[in-house]
Amino acid sequence: EATFMKKIGILMTLAVMLLSGCVKEGPEGKACPEDQATNAATAKDYAQTLIDHDYDTALTYNYSAEMSDVLNNGKMIDLLKSKVDSFGEFKEMQAALCSSEESKHIITLPMKFSKQNFNLNISFDGEGKITGITFSEFTGK
Repeated sequence: EATFMKKIGILMTLAVMLLSGCVKEGPEGKACPEDQATNAATAKDYAQTLIDHDYDTALTYNYSAEMSDVLNNGKMIDLLKSKVDSFGEFKEMQAALCSSEESKHIITLPMKFSKQNFNLNISFDGEGKITGITFSEFTGK
């Protein structure tokens, strides 16, 4: 039962982050170090699948167990679809920025769309599995 409540908690957190738009200031990212090159490349590819509305491919990425459960529920993808659709036409994805928080590596991608600019933050665990997806205030140029 505790696991079920944890999953509900994660889903609710993701739903709030996605629905509220720019929830918070994102992580303070810096140029990505060499050891984060793989995560940065994965984050860019993942962002591109969202831009292309290719949600079937988005579901094939390597997720943590908690993220997999949330995504397999279907609601997360519906939230992502409506969020991405609300941004308008894609304009530009800027250079990836990297930061770390506890045992997570966060790749921040400043994104420009016709209706709204924002940062897409994708967090990874030490094994390169996606553990979270959030949107935050645009910090690009």
